[in-house]
Amino acid sequence: MKPGFWKSPSAVAVGSYLGIALIGMLVLRLPASVQGEPLSMIDALFLSTSAVCVTGLSPVESLSDTLSPFGWKVLLALIQIGGMGLVLLGTLLFAVVGRRLSVHHAKAIGESYAEPLGVFALVRRVLLVTVILELLGAVVLQRFLTDRPGSWFDAAFHSVSAFCNAGFSTFPGGMQDYQTHWGMNLTIVCLILVGGLGFRVLAEVCRGCLPRREKRRFSLHTRIVLWTSGALILGGMALFLALEWTGRPLDGLDGRGLSSGHKVLAGLFQSVTLRTAGFNTVDIDKLRSATLLFFCLWMLIGGSPGSTAGGMKTVTWVLVLSSVWAQIRGRSKTTLGGRTILAQQVRHAMTVMAVYLLMLMTVVIVLIEVIPDHVLGDRPLLEVVFESASALGTVGLSTGITPEIPGFGKFILAVTMLVGRVGPLTLVLLIPPSSGDGKISYPEEPVGLG
Repeated sequence: MKPGFWKSPSAVAVGSYLGIALIGMLVLRLPASVQGEPLSMIDALFLSTSAVCVTGLSPVESLSDTLSPFGWKVLLALIQIGGMGLVLLGTLLFAVVGRRLSVHHAKAIGESYAEPLGVFALVRRVLLVTVILELLGAVVLQRFLTDRPGSWFDAAFHSVSAFCNAGFSTFPGGMQDYQTHWGMNLTIVCLILVGGLGFRVLAEVCRGCLPRREKRRFSLHTRIVLWTSGALILGGMALFLALEWTGRPLDGLDGRGLSSGHKVLAGLFQSVTLRTAGFNTVDIDKLRSATLLFFCLWMLIGGSPGSTAGGMKTVTWVLVLSSVWAQIRGRSKTTLGGRTILAQQVRHAMTVMAVYLLMLMTVVIVLIEVIPDHVLGDRPLLEVVFESASALGTVGLSTGITPEIPGFGKFILAVTMLVGRVGPLTLVLLIPPSSGDGKISYPEEPVGLG
């Protein structure tokens, strides 16, 4: 291992998330963090990792019956740290103590947020946007929760959890308790959307809304994010409603069926939450198999670069599809929006997708062997694939089997959440390159492709 290995951006990112997850595990193991028996080591690690990786999967049946008020505050802190990025918070610590930021640290932050700004300008912007939006979300949500004791904490928790795309809820029934509440649903949807767009996109959109003599055109990055996000949300809502319009999940809490307007609201909420947020207003376990399958695809795509969301990212998905379309049309270069995409970025996108799929396949195979048959329902393979995609995409939706998974299976899912948060390519980049790369050139020879 090279001397500068631990200074690399990849090592900084992985080490930061892993370190805070372990600290969170120790704090959640304290008697003050729970109401009854202390969490087991694996459950505390799983919950801490899920919070830091802003996933939302829970190792216990009910967090409301498990965590104490102090435990909920610890969970909130872990979500906020994970959502903003530990590397970014590390920069703040460097700034406070007056130490000089390393080039490697600065590069890690820039890569994480897809932002060409200087590091400290980026820190100020991210902090300002985060505080304003989360505070605004908390104020709005509190107006809908005035009848609940501790409404301000519930509002602040859900605002942070939604903006950070975490999906944890302090409500015993989660967001299903507010299935038909337009105000709660739309506020959470807005927070998820702005959190999943990315700070660079938000900055460009804000600048575009300001009055100026010369209107600047959005960058290609922003155009890809906006168009793809819109298509995924509308497409996901249409697919969900087409598959579940007459299904049991839309029967409502009273079993009499939701109105057409509330069904559309449920479709919008589920489509948006697939952007790695993890909230749900319907019973996931009752969804059709076809619905769960398309949910898996949407969860793996995830949000956008430089955002609080996870997944492969929208831009990665679009670059891969654009490259495939270019190959089909016999073009040597990938073009998009009147611009030529760098070949290096296309390879990067394809690598991310390939590693994601390989990671998903590996986790599914391991979990199938680990999880006892009695834990799984009538759709064992689909449930395992869904749980694995939810962890890898840092989404947090579940068919309900996670609390019953054995300890080793929970450990595998915890590692999967960590990989999904830092990005599979980040882990690949931890492997030192070959020392002979570029020094030896081999003759070319064509091979058959089918």
